[in-house]
Amino acid sequence: TGMQSEQYQQLMASKLYAQTQQDWKASTGMDFSYDNGQSAVLMYCAGMNVPLSWDQFLNVLNVSYAIREALLSNEQSSPESCKLAASPMAWLFRELISNHILYLRQVQIMKAKGMNDEEIKAHFVTEEREGRAPEYYLRGERAQLIYHSVHDTSILFLLEALNISNGREPMFAEMLTLEIYERSNSDPWYVYNIDQVTDELFANYLFRVTRKGKPLAPFPGCHEEYRYTNSSLCSLSVLMRALDYGQEIKEWEHTCENVTDSYFHTHKKDGTLKKKYQDEKESTNGRHKNEFLAYLWTFMFGISVGVGVTVFTNKYHSWFNKGWKYETIL
Repeated sequence: TGMQSEQYQQLMASKLYAQTQQDWKASTGMDFSYDNGQSAVLMYCAGMNVPLSWDQFLNVLNVSYAIREALLSNEQSSPESCKLAASPMAWLFRELISNHILYLRQVQIMKAKGMNDEEIKAHFVTEEREGRAPEYYLRGERAQLIYHSVHDTSILFLLEALNISNGREPMFAEMLTLEIYERSNSDPWYVYNIDQVTDELFANYLFRVTRKGKPLAPFPGCHEEYRYTNSSLCSLSVLMRALDYGQEIKEWEHTCENVTDSYFHTHKKDGTLKKKYQDEKESTNGRHKNEFLAYLWTFMFGISVGVGVTVFTNKYHSWFNKGWKYETIL
C-alpha cells in the first residue's frame, strides 16, 4: 500500500509533519491524522471557529495534501484502484463526447446534402416530436460547454487512472477542463497521417486537458504527435481509447462487488485480515445497535413527557380548582 512507499515514510519522518503534529496536539488535544486535517480545513474555509492560526492552517492543509499524494505513490496498485473508482466518470465522458461527435457528423452530412442551418434545426425538432431522435445521454449532444461539479477526489482518481496525475489532490474550487477541437485540414499531423485520420471518427478531432488553465501534458500515447506539431493538442482517438474501460454505474456496481468478493476470497486464509474485517463489522453493528437504543429511549422519553403534560393540562382544573377557567385576553 501507499503507507509502505518511500515518499510516505519520508513525509512521516519530516520536520513539517512533526511540527504539524505538535501544533495540532497543543491546539486540539488530539493526535493529527489525515481525516482530522481535512475536516479542520473544511471547517476553517467555511468560516467556522477553529482553534488554528493562519500558519497552523497552512501547515495542516499542506500536510493533508502531502499525505494523499504520498499514499498514491505505490507503483501500479494506485492507477489500478483509481481506474476502478473513476470508471463511471470515464464512461460518462466517453458517452458525452461520442454523442457530441456523432451529432456533429450528422450535421456535416446534412450540410453536404445542401441543407441550411434552419432546415437542420427543423429536422431535429421534427425527429424529437415524432420520437425518432437518437437517445443521447443527458441530451447533451448539442452543448458546447458542459459543467460538472464533483469532489476533489473524483478529479484526482480520474487523473490518476489516465496517468496524468502528480498525485496531488486538487485544491478548493480548482477547475479541470477537457477541451475538444476540430482538426484543421492544414494540421501537419493530418497531412502526415491523412489515411488514418480521415478513416477514424475521433481522430478528426483534437483534445487537451488543462488544470488551472495550464495544459496537463504529456498525455500517454501523444508524445509523437506533440513532437511533430509542437503543441499541447492530441488526437481525440487517444483519449477515447483511454476512456474505453469505463462502465455505466449499474454495471460498475457489479464489478466493484466482484472485486471486493475476490479480494476477501483470496485473503480468506489470512487470519489477521479476516479478524480485522470481523472486528470492524462487529464494531459497526455494535455502534448501530447502541445508536438505535439511544434513539428508542429518547423517543420513549419524549412520548412520556408529552402524555404527562397533556394529562396535567386537561386535569388541572379538576385537581386543583373546580372553578378554574382559561383566562381570556379579549
